[in-house]
Amino acid sequence: MVRQVVFFIESSNLESLHSLSVFFINTISWNVYSTELLSLDISSRVMKSLSEKPFWKYYGPRIMVWTLVVAVIIVSLYHGIDEKIVLFVTIVLGIFTQIFAGLGALIAMIPFFGPLIVKVITIPIFYLLNAMGWVVSGVAIKKGYANELAKSRTVTLAVLIGIILGYILGHAVPLDK
Repeated sequence: MVRQVVFFIESSNLESLHSLSVFFINTISWNVYSTELLSLDISSRVMKSLSEKPFWKYYGPRIMVWTLVVAVIIVSLYHGIDEKIVLFVTIVLGIFTQIFAGLGALIAMIPFFGPLIVKVITIPIFYLLNAMGWVVSGVAIKKGYANELAKSRTVTLAVLIGIILGYILGHAVPLDK
């Protein structure tokens, strides 16, 4: 498992390393041995390339865009632009600049309380999306789209079963040479 995670981290963008590691550490219950192996593998393979490159090369453009977004929001509210327009533009820019993921990763790095804060903020969003899905499904069934809905639910179930089987096979088949 550790080698799979490290291979995935090495093959992904180095810019998303911090948010990816926060995701793995927060969602998988690691024991002490695998955490030590993971930190050793990351520090020996990936962190060398991070320390060779300057900080501003990776994060400079993103920090400048975030600062620009915050400045535009403050100036817009100061000059009396409608709050609904500012909110819409903020959400659109936030999605495209990944500012919400970055802020979530920064908050999650606070020891002990950070992951709890991120979970308290994100779990209701998933509950809301799930509830909206149920409401849309109910409306679709009442309007006569039961066949299409059943097909999409079958595809979703097949994808979930495939993910679970892949996870089990990934743990059952070792990658050691």
